[in-house]
Amino acid sequence: MPGKKIVWLTTDCYLEVFKDKEQWKGTKIVWGISPEKNSTQITMTHIGLVPGIECFEDCEKGWNFYIKESLFKLLTEGKGLSGTGISATISNAHRKYEGILFSKGDPLPDLPDGYLLIDVKEVIGENVISAYAVNKLDTEKFTAQEIKGEHYMVVENKPLFGKAQPLENLKEVIK
Repeated sequence: MPGKKIVWLTTDCYLEVFKDKEQWKGTKIVWGISPEKNSTQITMTHIGLVPGIECFEDCEKGWNFYIKESLFKLLTEGKGLSGTGISATISNAHRKYEGILFSKGDPLPDLPDGYLLIDVKEVIGENVISAYAVNKLDTEKFTAQEIKGEHYMVVENKPLFGKAQPLENLKEVIK
């Protein structure tokens, strides 16, 4: 299909973590396929996904992952990357952490020591605003059934700003 394009019309959607869960509804995803020297160029444009809508930053990160990393590996190595979780933040007046937000049914990724597990109570977009609990992540004992909320988040115990402090001091985010 060189020199062609494919257009997907989003007729329905449900973006669970955002206020406007249907913000993709009516948008178009355009795939361009064209020959380029000894290869094929694939482009993707999400028409309607523009700065200013609630999910723009997170969706842009997600598309970059799926196109630049997962699809690229699928086409070049025969196996793409699984994509669960979205980039999210949690903060209080003194510290801000960035991590990955997962739905309760998503599998826990393979992580080294030094991560925190946040049992998420409330999110606004890609920002966790309250939590049921914050604990050191124990990958051996983790079970999603013990999570009270519908989401959990994993963060490295290294804030983007502010000093890393003992785990007890992170209880400030629990409401």
